[in-house]
Amino acid sequence: MSATATSATIDCRITVRELIIESHASAGRAEARRIGNEVARAVATRLQELQERRLSAFQNGVAPGGAIAINALRVRLHGRAARHPTAAEIADAVARAVAEELDL
Repeated sequence: MSATATSATIDCRITVRELIIESHASAGRAEARRIGNEVARAVATRLQELQERRLSAFQNGVAPGGAIAINALRVRLHGRAARHPTAAEIADAVARAVAEELDL
């Protein structure tokens, strides 16, 4: 079977049903929603990168395939990072935590 055929039949998706961001920083409702949407897009990009790493590891025979469904990801921001975190900083932290759990 070719690598193309393998990638088409092996599901290495990482899905997140709910992303929860807790912060001590104050933000209005509209600002909080805007930040949440921005973070969700950045997290989705980082998880796509992890999916590609998982698929590559599977194809090289060093990792199992299969979809991973995460019911909820809770991000707690505190200290200096909670004041004005960027979406990229939050997404990087989430991706590192998920990669550690998946041994990637």
